[in-house]
Amino acid sequence: MAAPRQRQALPIYVINLDRADDRWAAMQGSLNQLGLASERISAFDGRAGEHKEVSRYDEALSRRYGGAPQSETTMACFASHYRVWQQIRDSGQAALVLEDDLVFQNGFLEALALARQRIEERHYIRLFALHQKRRYQEIESLPNGLRLVRLTYRPIGAQAYLLSCEGARRLLAHAKRWFQPVDDYLDCFWVHGLAPYAVQPYRITHADQGHSFIQSDVPGYRRSFSEQLRFKLRRRWERTMARIWLMRNPPS
Repeated sequence: MAAPRQRQALPIYVINLDRADDRWAAMQGSLNQLGLASERISAFDGRAGEHKEVSRYDEALSRRYGGAPQSETTMACFASHYRVWQQIRDSGQAALVLEDDLVFQNGFLEALALARQRIEERHYIRLFALHQKRRYQEIESLPNGLRLVRLTYRPIGAQAYLLSCEGARRLLAHAKRWFQPVDDYLDCFWVHGLAPYAVQPYRITHADQGHSFIQSDVPGYRRSFSEQLRFKLRRRWERTMARIWLMRNPPS
């Protein structure tokens, strides 16, 4: 009889739609090859309206601050991450959160290990972002050519991040009403107080698997002139808030 597998010290949660078995199989296979066990977290299916019973979406706020409503799939994506934050908070244990369309590059295990060593101090550490050339402050030079950085504004994406129990608690505490995509909310560090750390260069790439099952814009929606103006003003206000918060909270 085979020896029982030891419990993995760092849980890995993969957010995946139940109908996207191919993506789950690909992610599980890739992680298994790296010697990592993972747990499938069923994503809410926005097309089926599965998220509506738990949603905290506020359309009035969405229109007021972003100049447009959010799509059902966008809010389902938020609900899926929110569910994982609840699980991390309740478990009392930090975890790696992954979406299901990633490719792991050489050096990923080293980046993960270094982030894991620092997660209880930093609470939220990205292992990937869509905007990879955003400005940053280097905090620490790490082995194997890696570095711990603090990002300065809107790296975008929620594909791969480590989150501590305290980090999950803060995200949940400030997500009473949803009016923006989940990656935008993660980037609002001046709201929830989680500085945007990352281990760079990223050892993950975003797989080109076509249109996302989970998140999309409202089909055919176009902002009016006043809505476009509101959106631009909000982005300017956010940049100001980001600069103020970063100045008041220097990295340690």
